[in-house]
Amino acid sequence: MFECPICHNPGIPTWRKFFLGPAVHTKCRQCGRKVGVPYSSMFAVLPFIISILISLYIFLYTEYSFLWIILVNIMGISIMFILHWKWVPLIPKE
Repeated sequence: MFECPICHNPGIPTWRKFFLGPAVHTKCRQCGRKVGVPYSSMFAVLPFIISILISLYIFLYTEYSFLWIILVNIMGISIMFILHWKWVPLIPKE
């Protein structure tokens, strides 16, 4: 559980934080107030977008198998989740 920026109690589930965006918020389980992430959190999606572009290049211009494409995408998604978990702060939403 992540700490709520309003009541400072653990009230935001880890899985729920991964699905928060600038326009998507959740409620703290302790105080019931709205919590979200800032617009700068969109930069955490860049590794996944880059992995899609690399996969497209692999698919169109090389003769590697789909295994490489799957591995590249798993790596991009993993980096995206790690960035979102470690460096995207929770902020109060009104």
